[in-house]
Amino acid sequence: MSQVPHQVGPYTLQSIETGTFALDGGAMFGIVPKTIWEKSIPADDQNRIGMNLRALLVRGPGMNLLVDCGMGSKWSEKHQKIYKIDHHTYTLERSLQQAGLTPEDITHVVLTHLHFDHAGGMTYADPHSPKDFLPTFPRAKVYLQQRNWDLGWHPNEKDRASYLTENYSIYADGAHSARNLERIDTRAVEPTGKQVYDGPRSDEETLLPGISVEVSNGHTLGMQIVRISDPHNPANNVVYCADLIPTSAHVRVPFIMGYDCYPIFILAEKKKLLNRAADEGSILFYEHCPLMAASRVVRTPKGDFEAGERILL
Repeated sequence: MSQVPHQVGPYTLQSIETGTFALDGGAMFGIVPKTIWEKSIPADDQNRIGMNLRALLVRGPGMNLLVDCGMGSKWSEKHQKIYKIDHHTYTLERSLQQAGLTPEDITHVVLTHLHFDHAGGMTYADPHSPKDFLPTFPRAKVYLQQRNWDLGWHPNEKDRASYLTENYSIYADGAHSARNLERIDTRAVEPTGKQVYDGPRSDEETLLPGISVEVSNGHTLGMQIVRISDPHNPANNVVYCADLIPTSAHVRVPFIMGYDCYPIFILAEKKKLLNRAADEGSILFYEHCPLMAASRVVRTPKGDFEAGERILL
């Protein structure tokens, strides 16, 4: 169900639950031992941890913007069992309806990246031709990093199972008015062998007044982190962390997923984001956390970070 709206400048923010799923706990926490991570999020009998598929609705004058959109409903029974996909309680459509909206009311979508658990809800199967797909948000302008768009068509072996073209192939037809995709090319250093690694750097690019993105390359190339800023109170800023910090447990810097393609970049990117959040007192929004939608962060005596005050969104 939708939570408590939160005001940031001219925008009203509200979490949109689109369903739940589960992934292997070991993969979600990488080298961290199960005896440690399971204290935060317990595993089931198949070692999977339950996670939310949480989008963020940003409403402003004449605008309904959605950040990410869950997994969608195009899943076979086999994959529903593998990923423990559950839409009994939450669906994208029901949560939007509770917020007084339909998918046709969404005017903008910001996709952090094209992995299936973030972009699967972008399309649905045509009921008259199930092998064809239609846009879930026919009137929305969609923002995505050019680097991630390119990777979505030519993923590496580690990423390949996460990029499913049925979620975004219709947007290759940019001329279609219902498939309006704006590919952003935010400057950033990425971890390739052709560049000397000296830490992640990314410009912060404004999409709309008070709404900006910066690139994170540690999880997958061209993922964008979304920031909604309050011009008068930085402590009111909300940062949509996507898979840089997927749950509140991952606020701890060494808690890095096995799914992350470039772990050393993740370390530096997390420190950069967490230091800024701690300095500002701003709010982090967790896309997959089963424990909370958002929180502030605090520094620990040992120089790490942990989730602080829980924020209802």
